[in-house]
Amino acid sequence: MKIENFWKYDNLDETLTLMGLRTNTLDKVKRAAKFVRVKLLKTTRGKDQAGIYDQYTFETKSILPNESIDETVLPMETPDGTHITRIRIYETAPLNSKTARTWIDCTCEDFRFRWDFALNKKGSSGMLRAKKGVRPNETNPNETAAVCKHAYAAMEFLKKKKGL
Repeated sequence: MKIENFWKYDNLDETLTLMGLRTNTLDKVKRAAKFVRVKLLKTTRGKDQAGIYDQYTFETKSILPNESIDETVLPMETPDGTHITRIRIYETAPLNSKTARTWIDCTCEDFRFRWDFALNKKGSSGMLRAKKGVRPNETNPNETAAVCKHAYAAMEFLKKKKGL
C-alpha cells in the first residue's frame, strides 16, 4: 500500500509509518536501544505542507548497563553523548502505528550518516546534514528507511506511553 500526497513526495512508502520504521530497524539497533535513556522534553502541535502533526522532542542518552555487554550488540559510539531526537506524528484516521505518517530527526552521527539520507529522500526527515546530501554508499547502500537507537528508543517510549 502506498500513502499518496505526503509532503512533496508522491507515492510515499508505508515503511515510513511508525510500524514500518520499527520493522526496518536493524535488530542490533533495537537491542542497543534498550540501553538508551529517554526523557520527553516537550510536545508541540504544528502544521506544515503535510498536514497537522504532534511533535515530540526527546533528550536521549546512551547508558551502559551494570553488566558487561558484547560489543556486537552496541554500535561503536561513546556512551556519554546526549542527543535530541524529534518525532512528528501526522494526524490520520484512525491514529495508530500502522497509519501514522512520521517524520524523524536525531542529532547522533549514526542517524546523520546512515539513515538521514534515505529518510530525507522519502520525505520523512527534513535535515539532510550528512555530507551535504552525499549518498551513504558504505553505511546504507540500499537506502533503507530505518532509524538509530535513539530514535528507536523514543518510538518505543511513544508506543508505551501513547499507544502508538
